[in-house]
Amino acid sequence: ELQERVSHLRSEIAAKEARLAERRLRIEEARREREALRARLAQLNRKLNELTARKLALDEEIPSLSERVGELEGEIESLRSRLESLMGEEARRRLQGLQEKILALESEKSSLRESLAGVKERIQSIGRELESLARELEEREGRRRSRLEEISRLREELGRIEERLTELGKREEEILEAARELSETRKSVEAEIEGLLERRANLENRLKVLEREISGLEARIGELREAMESLDEELKDMPEPEEDLLASDLRTLKRERTRVENRMYELEPVDMTAIEEFERESSRLSDLREKMEKLREEVRSIDSLVRELNRRKKEAFMEVFNRVNEHFRRIFAELAMGEGELLLENRDDPFSGGMTILVRPKGKKAVRLEALSGGEKSLTALAFIFALQQYQPSPVYVLDEVDMFLDAVNAEAIGRKIREFSRSAQFIVVTLRRATLRHADRIVGVTMDQKGVSRVFTQEVPGAGG
Repeated sequence: ELQERVSHLRSEIAAKEARLAERRLRIEEARREREALRARLAQLNRKLNELTARKLALDEEIPSLSERVGELEGEIESLRSRLESLMGEEARRRLQGLQEKILALESEKSSLRESLAGVKERIQSIGRELESLARELEEREGRRRSRLEEISRLREELGRIEERLTELGKREEEILEAARELSETRKSVEAEIEGLLERRANLENRLKVLEREISGLEARIGELREAMESLDEELKDMPEPEEDLLASDLRTLKRERTRVENRMYELEPVDMTAIEEFERESSRLSDLREKMEKLREEVRSIDSLVRELNRRKKEAFMEVFNRVNEHFRRIFAELAMGEGELLLENRDDPFSGGMTILVRPKGKKAVRLEALSGGEKSLTALAFIFALQQYQPSPVYVLDEVDMFLDAVNAEAIGRKIREFSRSAQFIVVTLRRATLRHADRIVGVTMDQKGVSRVFTQEVPGAGG
């Protein structure tokens, strides 16, 4: 029963931890999506404000353009009227100038009409874009509210799971404490049983001695009784003895009988006490043996549970180790164009030994990690970190000049690999290598001027990862 309770608790804890990890991952994804939505929302708001301002400017520009068109049309009509009224040679000279002016005004009027049509079309386009942005804004706002509600719900569930894990942890401690108490009780009972067995052996020896002594006394009493009976028979057949001699023999026999009877009386209480004590101790020994058997059964159950937990722990560890080892082999081959492997010092009992990293760089023999150069060690360590990330990703990684000892080719390989893994996690990398920087989305630099003042600048990297 104890084993079943602990096994059930272990299973429930594992399930709760899995759900907890899943919920935390979902919360982190929701947080990232919420931040993306917030950024997109801010961008849309800025664009909406720009378009609104542009529309207002165009709305203000339309009346002035329309007024200018009217003025031009009036001026053209006026010029035409003046043209008709002019006569003579001077009129012809002025006519030519007026015609040129009319053509220029007509061209300007046509241009203004085209501009006006373009402005109206642009206003309509901006209106459609504003409607589209408004719809998108409303949709994203709805998604943001939905994500906030989901985050709130997940946080509540996360709190319940953490409370349940705490409760299960306390119950596990109680069961382990009960197991320790049972073990101590078992030791105490075993010691008491050993003492009782020794005492029973002493009592059995005393009983054997007393039984032998009683048997001897009973045999002696029988002999004396036979002798008395024989003497009684002889007395009957004998002539009357002298009175003094007969009295002396009788007194001697009576004294012997009294001595024997007194010895029997002395032995009888000792015999009964020993038998009663033996029976009591035997009964107590039987009870202790029964209790001891129960304790042994509980100990066997606990030992079986411990073996089962150790087996499951080993299986879980080996599953993780094998998965990480597979990722390490693949990633090391991609980074170093060589072979790499994780080795356990004791596969039968992995917790009693350590782990060794064995690699074969391209064109070299297989060596352990400690025999590698600084750059090769950095490359191997990064391959191991990336292998761990592949098995159980983290949302954020911070790497501080991990490419310091790498040549340009390996630094480029690390940059590409970080770029690849950045699809599922955020990487913050401190580096001075251009081969790594060219794969970043954004560069944050710190410089110091001649006055010792630090300045921070940020630069977006166009076509990052290309």
